[in-house]
Amino acid sequence: MNNKEKINIGSSILTVGYLGLSSVFFIIAKDADLDTATGRHLLAGALANIAFSFAQIMIANFALRKGERWAWWSNLIPAFGYGATILIIDATHVQPAKLIATLAPQAAGIIILSVGLIITGIGLFKK
Repeated sequence: MNNKEKINIGSSILTVGYLGLSSVFFIIAKDADLDTATGRHLLAGALANIAFSFAQIMIANFALRKGERWAWWSNLIPAFGYGATILIIDATHVQPAKLIATLAPQAAGIIILSVGLIITGIGLFKK
């Protein structure tokens, strides 16, 4: 498999990972009571996270597929600086009854993102 194929496969995997990360926000937003400030903030946060995920998907599928190295870093930093941080916060603050439903898609998303980053990283940085 050549480097271009690795980058394309890795970019596709990154897309799946970001879709996994964004799916948890649909779960959170569906229970948001828009008549309360907390409910509106939950919905606003969910929408912001979905927009963020789709922006990352665009970077992965356009700039990264072209071989632009900045796009790899643009996916690495938020995957762990943001995704892993939210996973830790949710693990320590979500109600026990909702813990698995909340953490499973996030953990799966981060694992999938890691695989995508490794594959694209090999394609971009290994000669």
